[in-house]
Amino acid sequence: MEVKKVNVMMVQDGKETKSQKEENVVNVKDDDEVKGKKVKDRVEDEMNGVEMLMKHFSSWHRLKKAIAWILKVKKQLIQRSRERKKAHLSTKDSNASQPSDKDQEQKTQKGCIQPLTVSDMQDAEKAAIGIAQRKAFPQEIAILESKTSSPGSRRGKDGVKLKKISSISKLNPFVKDGILRVGGRLARAAMPEDEKFPVILPKESCITDLVMREIHEITGHGGRNHMLSRLQGRFWIVSANSTARRIIGSCVTCRKQRAKVAEQQMADLPRSRVNPEEAPFTRVGVDYFGPVEVKRGRSVVKRYGMVFTCLAVRAIHIEKADTLETDSCICAIRRFIARRGQVKEVWSDNGTNLVGAKRELQEQIRKWNQAQIHSELLQDHVDWRFNPPAGSHFGGVWERMIRTIRKVMMSVSKEQMLTDEALQTLFCEAEAVVNSRPITKVSSDAGDLEALTPNHLLLLKGKPTLPPTLTEKTDQYAKKMATSTIHV
Repeated sequence: MEVKKVNVMMVQDGKETKSQKEENVVNVKDDDEVKGKKVKDRVEDEMNGVEMLMKHFSSWHRLKKAIAWILKVKKQLIQRSRERKKAHLSTKDSNASQPSDKDQEQKTQKGCIQPLTVSDMQDAEKAAIGIAQRKAFPQEIAILESKTSSPGSRRGKDGVKLKKISSISKLNPFVKDGILRVGGRLARAAMPEDEKFPVILPKESCITDLVMREIHEITGHGGRNHMLSRLQGRFWIVSANSTARRIIGSCVTCRKQRAKVAEQQMADLPRSRVNPEEAPFTRVGVDYFGPVEVKRGRSVVKRYGMVFTCLAVRAIHIEKADTLETDSCICAIRRFIARRGQVKEVWSDNGTNLVGAKRELQEQIRKWNQAQIHSELLQDHVDWRFNPPAGSHFGGVWERMIRTIRKVMMSVSKEQMLTDEALQTLFCEAEAVVNSRPITKVSSDAGDLEALTPNHLLLLKGKPTLPPTLTEKTDQYAKKMATSTIHV
């Protein structure tokens, strides 16, 4: 930087003279440092503008479309500028005739911008990828552009190699048409160019994110392996596994569909579940399961099972119901009460037959009380409660028991057709099996007592002992019902 020094300060009336101002002028026109700084600032401004354009779009297709329009308009403006220069340089003949309407119409159509084509989209894709590559791999591209065009060679004409610390040094990259590609030995293979030499994309780039997001949507929001298999047909992303995981983790659709169900803290157990002072089956849950097809003569009819679950000791009682009508439900409840004792509280779903049974039972209990009330004895009422509509999860206590009963019956009967009496026997056997399950932890110590089961609380023993029987597999087809039922 050249600065002319002034030895004598010439000040007149407190102001610099004109000669002093001329002497203090700094000549920056020929300064190399200032020139380099301006060029660098201009390049950075251009890169910032391109990055802002790329980050503005959330779709790879829309970004390519925007870049394609920009390049198309740029090409059209350059062409118009050249035509204007030619028109100004060319001299017009003073005697030339005015252009006709047809010539003006052709000129107007020629100046209109045509719709985008496939080649425009391809040029836009190359331009976007080239910008991302030159920002991420500037040194590698500078070295590879100075060497021969043979794919796979990492040495330039001046003998400079790619640095080993480079993230793409092991890919044998090469530059073709301004695009950095993966090298290899498949140059003569009958394969598409993109499959033989995939385009290299950096790990941290908005272009990479847009490409991966588009592949993620094309694969139907598939997993990481599906995305990578589709990706490697055209592109090679550095550390593609971590990029795929990041894209899947940030996908709003995937997070909505694969989100875990919110876990809510469970409330305290109701009093009926933890009251040990009452007898078994004082507070029960009721539900139906089935239907089960049985033989009746030459016809096949449907039967249902009605399970009563003790809320305290987790014992079950199964009654056979011929239909789902209210009368059949009442009869099953009366049989249960007659065998297991008075019930104070009944929980059930909002089934129409159960609702009707409650209404009729209340009417019958009201009649009984009117006829048999005495001054010293009052009859206990049955408190029947229903779960909220469409709230089957409120009855998880008996729903889980129904699943256990189904498992026992399916493993025993194996879809064999039974009679009414055989089905009743099978219900009792399944009831005994389920009530013999342990409700406490089974100890591995030989000196400890056996695990507690509902049968211990009902029968004061683990399992009822049945008389021994000798049956074979062919007995299930025997004419005697008892023999086939015992085999089952």
